[in-house]
Amino acid sequence: MSEFVIKQVMRKCGELHISAKQLAEEAGISEVTISTMFNGNYNIYDVTKSKLVEWLSSKGGFEMDEITAKRLND
Repeated sequence: MSEFVIKQVMRKCGELHISAKQLAEEAGISEVTISTMFNGNYNIYDVTKSKLVEWLSSKGGFEMDEITAKRLND
């Protein structure tokens, strides 16, 4: 699930033209953590994931394809 959240955050940052620094400030996460995530480390703490989910929700939520939605609902 962490990888899914991070990829959604990356997509949303691209859509909104938000830098890693801006994301860090808005989500209350260190720039180092954001950089690490964006460079492919998907092992994040639950607190960080929670902050990212909250940030995504404030920006319009998640977009899921049918396969992902089904997998999460199973």
